Amino acid sequence: MSDLNADLVAQMLPVCEENADEIGAALMRGIDAEVTVAVGTPDTFNADQLPEGVDGPGLVMMMQFGDEAMAAILPEESGLLRGWVREPDITGEGMLNTLAQELSMLVVPDTMFSEKFGAMWVENLAQSLQDGELADGASLLPLELTQDGVTSQLMFLWPCAEPAKLLPPPKPKEEPAKAAEKAKEPPPPPPPPSPKSLTELPPYARHLLKISVPVSVRLVNKRLSVQEVLELGPGAMVSFDKSCDDTLELMVGDRIIARGAAVKVGEHFGLEVEEMTLPDEHFYTARR
Repeated sequence: MSDLNADLVAQMLPVCEENADEIGAALMRGIDAEVTVAVGTPDTFNADQLPEGVDGPGLVMMMQFGDEAMAAILPEESGLLRGWVREPDITGEGMLNTLAQELSMLVVPDTMFSEKFGAMWVENLAQSLQDGELADGASLLPLELTQDGVTSQLMFLWPCAEPAKLLPPPKPKEEPAKAAEKAKEPPPPPPPPSPKSLTELPPYARHLLKISVPVSVRLVNKRLSVQEVLELGPGAMVSFDKSCDDTLELMVGDRIIARGAAVKVGEHFGLEVEEMTLPDEHFYTARR
């Protein structure tokens, strides 16, 4: 049974309420829209009674789960979409695709993972949903976005049986003359500044911080011949070149990340970090 079913609404409601602030932050990063987010009333899709703005242009985001997809649509009538969203450059495309990825992680339970995602401007949202084979009676969960006292809706709809058809095919490359004319247009807003702390990382990045990695402290190492190893036994002495005052190496996997001195923490061994070690840089010769 597909995860994109009517029962998903009840699971998404508390997730969206909990992540409302993060959803707002994602929209700020993705389309430069400073909004407050609230969860609207769930409904079902009816092609004969389209929600306001759906029978017109706007932004459609596709989040694929298995063989089906969830669509997130934001009509142009919302007033939240800036001009560059209609025909974004490479940077703008990356921002929109990242927005789709972030939303795919913020609106559904942690047990679900979007295998493919994307975002694109379309001239008719209803036609895009029809191409993606969203049937009448499909689930619809709106998020209410409020900016300067005006409220619009970001609508999530599922399931779309044809994820590949939900987004239109990429447009062919333009002629140089037309491209030069567009180069004169104002560029999209710059990407957001780098986070100053781990708490400012986007949600999809913060998930990586939960991964456990092996950490060890290396005292010293040397190479011995197989014969020397076989001759080892109780009472044997193995000498090393390292001084007793030299620092120890803190390692993650097989990479040194810091150096420090051994200390006693209660009844246990510890390491007081004295310096961090930057990763090795690799340079390659450029060939013509």
